[in-house]
Amino acid sequence: MPNAGDTDSIAVRYGDHAGLGFAIAYGHWPSVLGPAYHDGTSQDGAHVFELYYEEQNPKVPPPVFAYFHDDRYVCGFNMYMHTWSQEITGPGADLIRADVIAAGIPEERKRDTAHRASLAVLEQRFELALPRDLILGASLPTALLRGQQLR
Repeated sequence: MPNAGDTDSIAVRYGDHAGLGFAIAYGHWPSVLGPAYHDGTSQDGAHVFELYYEEQNPKVPPPVFAYFHDDRYVCGFNMYMHTWSQEITGPGADLIRADVIAAGIPEERKRDTAHRASLAVLEQRFELALPRDLILGASLPTALLRGQQLR
């Protein structure tokens, strides 16, 4: 991971699990990645599921989910809606709207509970399963895309 002071550093850890390729991005990403910055990764029939979390933002915005297919935004939502937007956006919002509402996510006051419920909805609806230990603790290949060398 880039050092906290390396604001121009971008690194990606990547791997696969159960036929699903994934990448975890670290670093300073304005106008490069984040909500709605998929940069053509969903072309040619690819399904891209993006979970964007700003760990260093002092306002602590909620994680944001976005789904892209064939280079188009399909749907997305804030994974903590109580004090943030309760809107489920995109032309395919109906893919997840009923599940999000049934899980009580819009009314959930506890941030962590809303995050867990949101992840459960996404896992079930899109058949996604990435073990937490793999993402957070496993030794994965890493690519430095820009900035300082990893230390």
